[in-house]
Amino acid sequence: MPGIKHSPGCLCCGEGGDPPPPPPPPPSPCCNNCSDGGGYFNDDMDVTISGFGDSSDCGTCDFINGTFTLQCAGGLPFCAGITADYPVSYIPGDTCYWSIEFSGYPGDRECSFLFTDEHGNIKSSSMIWTGLVLMKFRILTGVDDYSDHWRLFFGYSMEAGCYHVVLDDEGNPVNRGNINTNCTGLNYKYIPTGSLTACGLTGSESFTLNDTPDDVTVNCPEAGETHTVAFTDFCSSTGTVEVEAA
Repeated sequence: MPGIKHSPGCLCCGEGGDPPPPPPPPPSPCCNNCSDGGGYFNDDMDVTISGFGDSSDCGTCDFINGTFTLQCAGGLPFCAGITADYPVSYIPGDTCYWSIEFSGYPGDRECSFLFTDEHGNIKSSSMIWTGLVLMKFRILTGVDDYSDHWRLFFGYSMEAGCYHVVLDDEGNPVNRGNINTNCTGLNYKYIPTGSLTACGLTGSESFTLNDTPDDVTVNCPEAGETHTVAFTDFCSSTGTVEVEAA
């Protein structure tokens, strides 16, 4: 008869009792290994950052203190070099991405300064925030055992330059020297104590600082000098991170 279940858990049969269609699969960039099995997923993640302190007058590190909404992304929108900081034994096909890319006029997310040393080398230091990438990795811990591993990567570009201003054959000033950059290192991690297959973070999860940027060193064109730029030239301290499903 229509609308009658044959036993507990069975779907109704006949008119009006057809089973509902299955939910559409979640978008693959966000939700591989992120669905709870019922089609639930998160297009957006809210990241709240606090406690970063400035060690320059630029206010660059104060910029990153705030709440940013990261959206479903198909991969890394900047600095592919951060792959060097991926956890070991992760399964690439089960990695999820959310990101925000900072663009437009840089304003207080950028800082730069320079000075001339006693040899006439002009030494420049600069840093700019370029975005944030939240990633969820699936880790192979045994033959058939898996665990999850979250990381929040801070996108930035930190640059060291050392050069002289010389005149070319036509009398135009040009810089002669070297520039080196770094964009890897600064990331926070969270490893759930249990199996967490959905992406419903509440903000209560403990993201801890995993790595900080390496110094950037460049060779100067004169007197065998070098110039080194450190993250501490811009930020006096790192802060705390909270991640919540938007």
